[in-house]
Amino acid sequence: MPLPTATVTGTFSFADGKHLDDARVIFQLAGSGTDVKGLDHAERGIIVTEPIEVTAQFDRFEVELWPNARGTAPTHYAVTLQYTRSGKQLAQSLGAITVPENGGDLTDLLVVGANTKVVGSIVSLLSQDDYNAAILAQSDAQAVLTETKSIQEDINTKLPASINGVLADTESPQTQKNKIISRVDNDLRMSDGEPDLKVKTAAALLGLTVAKVSVGDVIEVSDDGNRYERVEDDALEWDETTSDGMRLRALHLSKRVQVVRDRASLKLLNRRIGLVYLSEGGRSGHFRWDASISVYHHQQDKHEGIYVAPESTAAGAWVRQWHGPAASEWFGGRADYTSTTDQTTGIVTGAGTNNADAINSCLTICGNCLLGQGRYGVSSPVNLGQGQNLFTLGIGMAYVEALPGFAGTAVVRMAATRTTVEKLIVNVANGVFDPKTYDPATHAGPVVDCFETSDFYFHQYLTACRATGGRRGFSIGSLESKIWGCHAQGNYDGFYVIGFDTTVLNISATDNERYGVYTEKGLQGCDIHVVRAKDTCLYLFNQVPVNVSTIHIDTPKYRGIVLHQTKGATLDGVFFTKAGEFRVNPADHDVRYFQFINSRGNYIKGGAIQIQNNAEDIDRTGHYFVHFGDSADDSLRSTDNRFENFHTHDIVITANAGQRRAMQAQKSWGNHGSIARYNNEAMLYKSEELTLAAGASMTAKMWMPETDLGAGDKMITLMGSWNARASMADRSAGTFLIPVLPNSDTGVKDGAIHTLLSAGAAPTISITDVSHNETTRVLNFTYKNTSAFAIKTGFSVSQPTDNQGPD
Repeated sequence: MPLPTATVTGTFSFADGKHLDDARVIFQLAGSGTDVKGLDHAERGIIVTEPIEVTAQFDRFEVELWPNARGTAPTHYAVTLQYTRSGKQLAQSLGAITVPENGGDLTDLLVVGANTKVVGSIVSLLSQDDYNAAILAQSDAQAVLTETKSIQEDINTKLPASINGVLADTESPQTQKNKIISRVDNDLRMSDGEPDLKVKTAAALLGLTVAKVSVGDVIEVSDDGNRYERVEDDALEWDETTSDGMRLRALHLSKRVQVVRDRASLKLLNRRIGLVYLSEGGRSGHFRWDASISVYHHQQDKHEGIYVAPESTAAGAWVRQWHGPAASEWFGGRADYTSTTDQTTGIVTGAGTNNADAINSCLTICGNCLLGQGRYGVSSPVNLGQGQNLFTLGIGMAYVEALPGFAGTAVVRMAATRTTVEKLIVNVANGVFDPKTYDPATHAGPVVDCFETSDFYFHQYLTACRATGGRRGFSIGSLESKIWGCHAQGNYDGFYVIGFDTTVLNISATDNERYGVYTEKGLQGCDIHVVRAKDTCLYLFNQVPVNVSTIHIDTPKYRGIVLHQTKGATLDGVFFTKAGEFRVNPADHDVRYFQFINSRGNYIKGGAIQIQNNAEDIDRTGHYFVHFGDSADDSLRSTDNRFENFHTHDIVITANAGQRRAMQAQKSWGNHGSIARYNNEAMLYKSEELTLAAGASMTAKMWMPETDLGAGDKMITLMGSWNARASMADRSAGTFLIPVLPNSDTGVKDGAIHTLLSAGAAPTISITDVSHNETTRVLNFTYKNTSAFAIKTGFSVSQPTDNQGPD
């Protein structure tokens, strides 16, 4: 029974189009010609390697040849063309071919070459069953390709997402890392001038589907699932020469990427396809199949930003190919927040996608989240876990807005160690929370902070962020937090810091309803700028030291800096400008640049008060440099607070006589303006001049600075003077000097009372009930005019000379 043969056809012509009428094609079988593919022994046999010659008729030929795939070993046909030109007999070697079982055109077979195992509509060296299966697979792939062509309507010249950070553009392909990226039909071409795959025509390439092999055509390689494009012949190389002198070419292929419309289509793709481009709005990007992804891992990604799993209960997922920052849009985020303002009530109402889950998923899965330009609405907090980062590329690019019905205490919560938020703006509209109407004592609704760091966590970083509209712009409860270049505006409290050892650098607060900056438990840093805080610009309530330099208080309405139960704070460089401009008239309220409440040993070094920027005609009534708000507990009185090199611009030091007496318990050096009057060094207390009627008395209570009075020869000296003038003939003056030993002298103190001038009856005085408590540093005594007429008097308290001067 004859062996099966396959039909090989071909066409020849000269370059000018004339036929090769006498062209003869010679096929020489090379290699072992034993056929073993027959169904029984009758179909098998040895093939004689005799040349087979066929003559073209009108430039076309047809010949039956034995298929090489049926042999026991690789074989091929060497093809030679003989023809006559200008009376000369010419011969040309065309190359080698492998004849598949269904034959083919000689031109196509020569391109594929010899000893290449191929399957396709033109050539095949596979079995019929394998071939049929391959044809079916090719049909399925073609169906998918046909479906993806509809994407053309949705894809413009530029794709919505980048390939390795570069957008594909057919008109002007861009280059990155030597890769030229451009659009081709429904695929993306990525080429660097070098082939991604080389196929030798004499080597075995399993599973190569060749629909066409012309330059620019697409080939799908089934063993790696990728799609490739044939590059220009000019880039091809002659690789090697066979033993019989044939030269073999390399088929150079450039990788192409398949595009799918959405995740549903991605889940249906053949999993052997290598790289796939998902074109689904903000979710767009490259994906590759990974069968090793466990169910646990891909089910953690509920929003399919990184893992797109066809089956929720089976391992394996399409995995996003990415490096660098992750985007919330991958997880379904959308920056579509909009707001409207009621023109009657002024209430702002926002609307848009709730991005909280998308942002939180991105943080959880990827460890970071990049927010693009726009406004992202959230209905619940954005929560950062340990080591996670939330940021945007440029200051002012990304907003996170609290949507109506927001459920949570803060819009952005940093609830773990080593978290970072950078360049983000958080806004709470007054339709969610209104700081202007908020009263902590009566408020019954929800309160919403903009940024919050939690207790008992360390090293949380806020950089170049802005907070508006919250109860607290920045609520800092963590330990050793770092706040750099942040701004709080229009909140109830701008910065509310209750965590230990917080560091600030170049922060600012503007138009906050109560505090610009409030801090407990330690603050350090420099460059604090507070503008128009309606209660207190900088409130220090601490039990540990504070060390801050360069504080600028602009237009304080009521209080500039309050030191409450603070000991050991150092404020270096404090500047006030335009104080009191909030007041409609001076009767509204006092302006207190500093207020001390039970605070001791604080050091204000260097600074100035400028009443108004370039003028000094503002009404200074009610402007006081220092106010003391001490409690009645003598042991907590404010003493030993130092002012050095401070210029008060001659404003009133304190509000009244009692405040002025409290000011005497502080220390002052090298100042200018009104505070220079207190540059007494050894002087501990100085009273204002007062008038005592005949028989009247006063009880004096003075809070002394800390003094070194441990030795017996150290004492406090109470001294004073008086003068009286009933008439020209009845007037007098005198002095008194009374030593007071600490903790021992009590009762009546006569001391040295001298009458310096007497014209008529001399006045008499008595000083009784003297006591000094070194623990509370309180000096008490009673001063009585025992004369028959009124006297004017004053007194002071000082230390002996050997204990004078600064500490």
